[in-house]
Amino acid sequence: MHSPEVLAFSIKRPWPYIKKPITKNNPKWALPIRRRADGSFYTTPFAYFNGKELYWPSIIDVWHMEPGGKDSLTVCKHRVYDEHGKFVKYSKLWKLHVWHWKITPVFIYGWRRRLFTRCAGCGGPSRKGKQVNHSNNGWGGGPKTPLYTSEHGLYHAECSAKLHKARHAHDPATCYNCTGSASIKKPEPTPAHANYLPKPRRNMPEAQRAALDSLNLAVNLNILPHAKALETYKNKLEASKWL
Repeated sequence: MHSPEVLAFSIKRPWPYIKKPITKNNPKWALPIRRRADGSFYTTPFAYFNGKELYWPSIIDVWHMEPGGKDSLTVCKHRVYDEHGKFVKYSKLWKLHVWHWKITPVFIYGWRRRLFTRCAGCGGPSRKGKQVNHSNNGWGGGPKTPLYTSEHGLYHAECSAKLHKARHAHDPATCYNCTGSASIKKPEPTPAHANYLPKPRRNMPEAQRAALDSLNLAVNLNILPHAKALETYKNKLEASKWL
């Protein structure tokens, strides 16, 4: 895809977002400075501290704009040669082309989206967990607007999906016109034990550990379906008040 811009530098926010890892493949401990297989180091906006993910978002992005509207790094590319005049690699001196820089204050655009931008479908605002960041205007987005006005042609994820469906039932729970601020509230997280049988732990009561052992054994031997075993465990959990 043709694009004349490429990210040169990014200035991160001093304090991070803290959240739990999304996938189980994430490490429990990791620094934002990593080491490659060849021994070189690189930085990443992600770190992991005792199973929690730390993310430093960008507040200022510096873009390199290719002159003449050419595709990125087709004009401003620097070749590195060895002592025999043989090409080795491309250098990153293009990042120092100050005359080609385009500085984007990401934090200002973030506040503009939170304060002024409204969904083109339901009219609701952009909030954490339900942002107005889906566009149907293709590459490059819609027309430019002043910082004190709403962006054009942006939708919530649910509102954007409805545009591509021939038929859909109206859901008042996600419609800002029907329920107001309740439609942009972040849903409550699902408990960790809601979809599977937990493993027996030492700090559990003896009766609870015995029940889990018997249920897991029945599931492994195909005597009892997992859904039925999970339902039985929840019923016993509520009746005996183990936790």
